[in-house]
Parts: sequence; structure tokens; C-alpha cells
Amino acid sequence: MVNNVVLAGRYVSIKKNVMTLSITIAKNDEETYGIFVPVVLSDTLLKHVKEYISKGDVVGTKGYLDSKDNKLICVAEKITFLSSSK
Repeated sequence: MVNNVVLAGRYVSIKKNVMTLSITIAKNDEETYGIFVPVVLSDTLLKHVKEYISKGDVVGTKGYLDSKDNKLICVAEKITFLSSSK
């Protein structure tokens, strides 16, 4: 598959089956900004995310990009818990 993406960011929230990640991007040494990326989860991944992570934990996501209502989203195939408080 050509359309692959790997993201790492902080877990912000979850609504229905869409998890929001906050990703910080550093362009130069002085210019940094954050974006919020919606990540669509399957039922199995959703169950594990709700059980093992809380707001602010760092999560890695492997999946592919898709378009929904003219917005770019990530559809998760695998979730990795990089730091968890639970």
C-alpha cells in the first residue's frame, strides 16, 4: 500500500470512534505550532484506547490517510502506547 502514515502525538479526546491527537510541529528553531489530527479507530482499537490511555498520554498511530467531508483524517491500523499513566 502506498498511502501509509505514522503519527506520534498526545491524546486529547475521543468522540464516538474518532480519537483526536495533538501533534507539535517544529519548522525552525523558533517556529513551532500544533495541529489536531482526527484518527478513526476500529471497535477493537477503541476498546483498548479507552482502557489504557488518558488525556495527555503519548500515542503512536500507524494507518493511512483518507478524506471525509473534505477534511483529511487518519484511519488507524495499529496503536502503540508510548507513555501511559495507567
